[in-house]
Amino acid sequence: MRVLQVAGCPFPAGRGSQLLIERIAQGLIARGHQVETLAPLQRERGRPERVPILRAGWMGGPVSIPAGARELDSVPRPGRLLRDAALAASCVRHRPDVIIGHNVEGGWIAGLAGRVRRIPSVYVRHSGFAEELSLYGNFPRAAHRAGYLLERGARRLAGLTVSLSPLAGAEAIPAPGDPAEAAIAPADGCTLYYEGNADRYQNPEWLACALAAARRAEPGVRLLRAHGPGERPAAADLALVPRSLPGGFPMKLLAYQFAGIPAVCVASGAPGMLDGLDAFVVPGQGSPGAFAAHVVRALKRPTERRALGLRARARACVRNAPDTVARLWEQTLERAIGRTHAA
Repeated sequence: MRVLQVAGCPFPAGRGSQLLIERIAQGLIARGHQVETLAPLQRERGRPERVPILRAGWMGGPVSIPAGARELDSVPRPGRLLRDAALAASCVRHRPDVIIGHNVEGGWIAGLAGRVRRIPSVYVRHSGFAEELSLYGNFPRAAHRAGYLLERGARRLAGLTVSLSPLAGAEAIPAPGDPAEAAIAPADGCTLYYEGNADRYQNPEWLACALAAARRAEPGVRLLRAHGPGERPAAADLALVPRSLPGGFPMKLLAYQFAGIPAVCVASGAPGMLDGLDAFVVPGQGSPGAFAAHVVRALKRPTERRALGLRARARACVRNAPDTVARLWEQTLERAIGRTHAA
């Protein structure tokens, strides 16, 4: 198959959505398909281009951005409309066998281009966009409604919608992991770790709450932070995933599992994770206090913590194996093509 992915974000970059897009391309290419990723001019500085990339922009060439820069965050801004317009204009000029659109922006672009060119399209849902959009601005209810309508539009435009889930299904595919993920060894028993951005949907304030609670129990506890795998420490004891936003799956949790470090996550933000097997899971949508309590409890149980890290890695290596996920993607794209031809 000739596959075109639409990445409505700076690409490549060593973070969630970008890593997912890169690994999907790598997996399909390994199975013999021709895959190109349509991306804006922006890219993370120093990140190598490991898959074929097509650039869409109104002027100039690729722009390199430092890993922790503001331009790499997920905050909706008016300037992104121009970037999305460039992606849409470029997308309709291509004629692959199927188009994959990531996030709501990519879903709209892939769906519209697919309708114009009569090409099958797949919308990949990375998060609950209505809930995410409601976190920004002064009118959360209006933002939530707008996000709901935008996501519903992406679903209707696309021939097929795929969600990220540990349990593969008709419209659900696990995220692909990286067997070469840099390992994180146990540290001094007092080292917490968070890898990723500090956007609102990640509940960054929960990190401070967890650290304060942990220090009340043990004053020597510290929190290490990194923007991505390139800044990852060699040793830490417990990884944190405070995200409670539903509708997707945190790539950082998958990275932690492959790296062999146990993690605390929230059930609503990491669907399908089993407490004690995949992570220390805070029930429901969690809260700052509940998340902090789980962190304190996990730090007090070093034997259980280390055993969990080994179990979680073994389970992820099977469930999220790149070749297994690539085969599921291949089947999904074939199904999307078949639906369009049948229609």
